[in-house]
Amino acid sequence: MKKIFLILGSNGQLGSKLTNYLKLKKKFNVKTVAKKNADYCLNLENFTRIEKIIKTNNYTYVVNCAAYTNLDYCEKNYKKITKINSYLPKKLSQWSIKYNFKFVHISTDHIYISKKNIYNTEKSRIGWCNKYSKSKFLAEKFMKKSSNLLIIRTNFMENKKNKKSFLYWLDQCIKYKKEIKLFKDMYTSTIDLNCFIKILLKLIIKDSNGIFNIGSKNKTSKANFAKIYLKKIKSNPKIKLVNTNEFYYTNTFRGTFLGLDVKKIEKKLNLKMPDVKQVINNLI
Repeated sequence: MKKIFLILGSNGQLGSKLTNYLKLKKKFNVKTVAKKNADYCLNLENFTRIEKIIKTNNYTYVVNCAAYTNLDYCEKNYKKITKINSYLPKKLSQWSIKYNFKFVHISTDHIYISKKNIYNTEKSRIGWCNKYSKSKFLAEKFMKKSSNLLIIRTNFMENKKNKKSFLYWLDQCIKYKKEIKLFKDMYTSTIDLNCFIKILLKLIIKDSNGIFNIGSKNKTSKANFAKIYLKKIKSNPKIKLVNTNEFYYTNTFRGTFLGLDVKKIEKKLNLKMPDVKQVINNLI
């Protein structure tokens, strides 16, 4: 019998890529939920209808890719974003126990709040520094922990074809010969989206539960990441290094020490996570 996935937020950056990838695998059936262009078209704030969809179908996995992620939007619309970012995951965790499916929740590295430039493990202290990270922090606190729950903390990046991508922004700055302002004190373990999806699926199929970091095996500053990328594509634009939370156009406070310790997932899947140069090569 084929295993059935239900993807919530299937039109988003992650949801659309994951859906397309799963559809290439003949051993899976995939159903999608989004406002439009999905098997079930609805507003994801309609919890009653979502429960009905889950209740009347025997899903093996429900993957929550739905979230408001624009930091400035989240800061101004906190009450609205919590419905999707916080309370939908809470409901899904409850339903996973009630209707017996594996619930996979995509969280964020932005809930790590270390004041030192460390590799955050899954047991590191979490909290928030803005309304987006607060909504994701609350989601994890609200969810009912069980063997049916898998939480992923990550920082993934799409290539420059996606207009919401950091690399698209870089490409536009190069194209129009703008000075590129880069955060020198924000450290992440960014992974490319395609690699993230492949590793995520391996983790799901292995019937994993609990919390896992998925990222590159080393951390680097946003500025250094960009510099490596620019060197790789043989571009030499004008660059200005700035501090993350001192730069004049930054409307929303951001986390800085977001590096991920990935030893747990490497051990679980018996693999080596890519380093930053591999990630950049994948993106190119």
